[in-house]
Amino acid sequence: MKKKIFTILLLVSAFLLTGCVTKKVISADTFKTTLESHDFIVTDDTESYQMQTSFNKVLIATKNNDVYQIEFYEFADEDTAIQIYENQKMIIEGSSTASSHAMVEAINYDKYEQTSDISYGVVIRVENTLIYSSVNIEHKEEIKSILEELNY
Repeated sequence: MKKKIFTILLLVSAFLLTGCVTKKVISADTFKTTLESHDFIVTDDTESYQMQTSFNKVLIATKNNDVYQIEFYEFADEDTAIQIYENQKMIIEGSSTASSHAMVEAINYDKYEQTSDISYGVVIRVENTLIYSSVNIEHKEEIKSILEELNY
């Protein structure tokens, strides 16, 4: 009987902990190095955001003569990252009619992605950082692969 109760408690604990996934924040340098290894040109646009003190770092990675890009933001605090995440999520949701979408919410991590017939958009927040990309559907798999490599 004790074994059965222990097993049930173990299963319930495992179930509850699956929602408690945390991600590790990457640095701007890691983002830059990873994207450059995939032939992106990474530009530091932090100076453009100096009037907004909540931005610590802004990197824009572009490929194929600016045909598509991935953006990295590091904020002064997590609350700002959450607010910008929600704004970017709304932009993606309003960009086109979704054929599918997925959302993950965890302790220090939020992710929203949407796919339509013509586009793919994703916004990911890990603590005080955010990655955003909205691209033509033909670039979806490359973007997803890079995000996996970054563990975002």
